[in-house]
Amino acid sequence: MLGIILAAGKGTRMKSEKPKVLFEICGKSMINHILGLLNNLNIKNKAVIYGYKKNLVKNNINNKVVDFYEQEKQLGTGHALMQVNLDKYDDKYVFIIPGDVPILDENRVSKFLKRAKKKGVDASILSTVVDDPHGYGRIIRKKDFIKGIVEEKDATKKQKKINEINTGVYIIKRKYINKYLNEISNNNRQNEYYLTDIFKNMIESGLKVDSFIYPEEKECIGVNSRKDLFKAHQYSKKKIIEKLLDNGVTINNPSNLILNGDLNVSGDVEFIGNVIIEGNVTIKNNCRIGPNVHLKNCTIDNNQNISYKYIEEKKKKSFIVREGE
Repeated sequence: MLGIILAAGKGTRMKSEKPKVLFEICGKSMINHILGLLNNLNIKNKAVIYGYKKNLVKNNINNKVVDFYEQEKQLGTGHALMQVNLDKYDDKYVFIIPGDVPILDENRVSKFLKRAKKKGVDASILSTVVDDPHGYGRIIRKKDFIKGIVEEKDATKKQKKINEINTGVYIIKRKYINKYLNEISNNNRQNEYYLTDIFKNMIESGLKVDSFIYPEEKECIGVNSRKDLFKAHQYSKKKIIEKLLDNGVTINNPSNLILNGDLNVSGDVEFIGNVIIEGNVTIKNNCRIGPNVHLKNCTIDNNQNISYKYIEEKKKKSFIVREGE
């Protein structure tokens, strides 16, 4: 399967000169979260469509086995996909995901992909049901059948009341993408080429377009603003902390544990307030960390009691950079 990440936009509502996909959640950029998802789903062929400040985006990506395609002018998601040389790949299916949906659960996404392939559908849309659908494309159905997707700005008053929304995540048979992309137009209020328009055309041609309703709408959040980023960070941190607690870690005050990296913890570890985790940190058995500890790219050995310290590991040896009283 080919995985394509749509990452060309600036993200004007972030009110920043930094590309939106480079904003971090728990210490990792959104685009690297999504590349991690593709890796965990065993999607071997990966492509990133970039545009705004493309070199910053390219340099930020940890996984170097990625093909890059440039969208010089941002003329919509359909136009973005037109930039990809699909003939280069022999994958039967293409998985398409926006670069600003960073906290999807890999097990749920795996079910979505497996279901589509098992049913042999020509395309499938990942949707979810929300209380407030404002700003999102709505899923249009007739009984249980998908009829298409309508964007917020083009929706009627009746369609705006629909609570099933499009997450922007799809699986489509590769052989149909170019054919139906060539049929879409930019005759809409935004004068953009919507990728979503191909589903209506596919359905009218008699092809099988399915949907999978994602059960946890909070994980489908599209990060379009700093408020969205905060919500995504808090949700992701909550899941990490719950997993730590389930694995036998004691956290004295979760709000004072700052997670800005990957934390690997063995059994019987206790965090006592004001602890910052940055980069890749491993803490082994029977350790007490805190208060006022900053750990960066280091390994803490068994049976350590650490407080009032900044520790960073360099050349496989740990150094205390700063120590309080």
